[in-house]
Amino acid sequence: MDLQVKSGKVVSTSSSETGTDGVSRTVISTTSSTNTTIQVQGTGVSDSTLQAATGSTITLSKNRTITSTFAPSTSMSSSVTVNSEGLMTPTITTVSTNAKQILPEVGAGGTVSQESGKMVVTIPLTTSGSSRNISNISSSFRTSQRGGVTSEFATTGQWIGVDTISGKPVYVQSASSGATLVLENAYDNTTNVSLSSGSAEYRIGNSLQGALSGTLPVSSTPASVTMSGSRNLVSLPAYTTIAPASFESQFSAYKAVWVHRSGAWQFYTSSDNKTVYTDKGYTELVSSIESGEGFWVELNSPVNPTNFEIANYGGYSALAQLSSMTSEWNL
Repeated sequence: MDLQVKSGKVVSTSSSETGTDGVSRTVISTTSSTNTTIQVQGTGVSDSTLQAATGSTITLSKNRTITSTFAPSTSMSSSVTVNSEGLMTPTITTVSTNAKQILPEVGAGGTVSQESGKMVVTIPLTTSGSSRNISNISSSFRTSQRGGVTSEFATTGQWIGVDTISGKPVYVQSASSGATLVLENAYDNTTNVSLSSGSAEYRIGNSLQGALSGTLPVSSTPASVTMSGSRNLVSLPAYTTIAPASFESQFSAYKAVWVHRSGAWQFYTSSDNKTVYTDKGYTELVSSIESGEGFWVELNSPVNPTNFEIANYGGYSALAQLSSMTSEWNL
């Protein structure tokens, strides 16, 4: 279902559906004179809220992934995807170069606003610094189930971006009760981070910097892997995990993704024509892709060089047979 934002009426209300995390959710969308508000409401969890400016185009896929695209100018575009478990991923793209910025993922209790002059992300924090009420399945895991794979930096706290000087990831931690983060990007190359309530500390890499006060500028430039052939063997360029609920938002631009599990090849494709693969005996991928794991990305025809990009949480290392992953690799 494709929706053009208009003012003055309810756009849509979906039926409830249970996600892979076991939570039943309903999508409700209403409009005002300035925006459309989309809420993913789940039983026992806080709402995920997306506010899309008038002029945005909103799509709802068969898998209940919502995508809102908005162009604040001819030179910039923005996109927010909301997966079936309410996890929102905001991105900003420079049209001329296709260079992307990936802001922090926002889960239950958070808000993303696509405004005419800026993107605003609001994240309520726990005392550890991570976002509150986020589904453990839908979120990007900051651990790995693969033996011997360890993060380059500590994994505690809420990731907010990359330090503009050192290039290391920046995290907010040790938040007080009721602390709320606000990130603003005026559709340029800087994301400004501040607290709208409460207190918290921040660190760059593993170095604690002290209290977060005033406004902290960070970069939202993603970690990326360059892909140029029709089939590319890659690994995640940063320490994270991509859960099945996020496959569509992460991989929908590709023909298929392939992973070797339990002695057999498994695939993911957003195409409706899955029988092309299942008729040959392949099964769908229903488990997470993790740091240090090689997987094939099959590009659509005609093949054009492109980048596989994720938020830059920092690199990772593994056993001797794997090199330290602080930059991309691709075969």
